[in-house]
Amino acid sequence: MGKLRGQAVLMVWVDIDEADQDAADRWYEQEHFPERVTQSGYLRARRFRALSGSPAHMGVLEAQTTDALAGEGYKRVTANINDRSRQIRNAFRRIIRSPHAVLSSTGTIDGAVMLCARIQFADDAQRAAFARWGQTKFEAWVRQFPQILGGHALAGAPEIRRYMDSFRASGQNDESGDGVILLEFGRPQDGEEMSKRLSLAGLRELGIEASESLLSIYQLMIDMETRHFASQKRSARAHEEPK
Repeated sequence: MGKLRGQAVLMVWVDIDEADQDAADRWYEQEHFPERVTQSGYLRARRFRALSGSPAHMGVLEAQTTDALAGEGYKRVTANINDRSRQIRNAFRRIIRSPHAVLSSTGTIDGAVMLCARIQFADDAQRAAFARWGQTKFEAWVRQFPQILGGHALAGAPEIRRYMDSFRASGQNDESGDGVILLEFGRPQDGEEMSKRLSLAGLRELGIEASESLLSIYQLMIDMETRHFASQKRSARAHEEPK
């Protein structure tokens, strides 16, 4: 498909203690991501592992709107964290949790490799200029490069982060982010070749001024959508219906 499923994304980057890596992998696969797409109101959840750069892991969780990122489902599951989730979170050595609005999303098919640029701006004027570029010029820029399978420009939504923190049982001290560009590819080398275009110098050539551009290349590990659990929901409803 190439495009994001909705108009909002929760980006999460973490480093994990090596001794707890296997347990964290199972938690993501068996509990955390299934919960996000069946109970929290998210449309899709993808997890990636770094091939280069940091943090070591990246989550891309998509929702219909920025309000839906912190909807009633998300509120329920994050206000009461179970013991297993608490133990896994204690194994995280760095957490960046950042809700975003989608400025633009384009593409043909989903990629197995993601180039991520985490962009920090010096002031609101730089943020506004990035938002205008993302909304008006990003898609045309992406179409210049046939190796890009999907491209997404995201603007930070700090007001949603503040609302999330008002009811979460933990995580208020997590770092947050600013602008993000995600480019999807089929091969790691394609991401490596495009990295220089999202460096500070590369962004400047596009007319984007920023104070920092942190680049990482990630490989897909998990891709879950609500449709993957549709049969389970139908089965649950059938058992609940009176005979």
